[in-house]
Amino acid sequence: MTQKKQVVPIREIALGSKSGVKREALTYAMAKMGLHSTRVICVGTESGVNEQPVGIVETSIGSRMRAVTARMARPQAIGIGIESGILVSKPNPAMETLLVQDFAHVTVISSDGSHRATSTSVMFHFPTEFYLKALKIGFDKTTVGKMIAEELGCPHDNPHLGFFNGKVSRVHLIGDTIEIALLKLQDS
Repeated sequence: MTQKKQVVPIREIALGSKSGVKREALTYAMAKMGLHSTRVICVGTESGVNEQPVGIVETSIGSRMRAVTARMARPQAIGIGIESGILVSKPNPAMETLLVQDFAHVTVISSDGSHRATSTSVMFHFPTEFYLKALKIGFDKTTVGKMIAEELGCPHDNPHLGFFNGKVSRVHLIGDTIEIALLKLQDS
């Protein structure tokens, strides 16, 4: 029989962002986990990667940098870094079509710095035309989300609202990913 671990209460979280969408996603995850008395401090951080990260490696580096920087600002807190990126692939080599998928990567660092957990969200397909527009401008200057917002009139930090009559939100996609990372951290 496996002995159940005692879960240490989470007193404070340092979120490596001042983004309203990321803060809302964290609030959503905390509500699902029953973390009603946990204090959240939003810390402005730099990801150290392009404004539009491309690929899992660049995106995970961004989330890790944000988590580390947030935790350095609040050493007694759990540090959380969130970075949204895109994955571009050519699913069928015989075709010219690219598949562009948006995702978020979350890194969580324990309050004593001894443990780290990560999680990656489900991927959300973005039309290739928006990727090509952002690519032309440069990923160091813009994001695919900004191209979507410009054309569809949705928030650039929650471009998912531009699709499916606004029924899919980045808040929930990221919130579920934060919850998984926090659960993994508690289990480590």
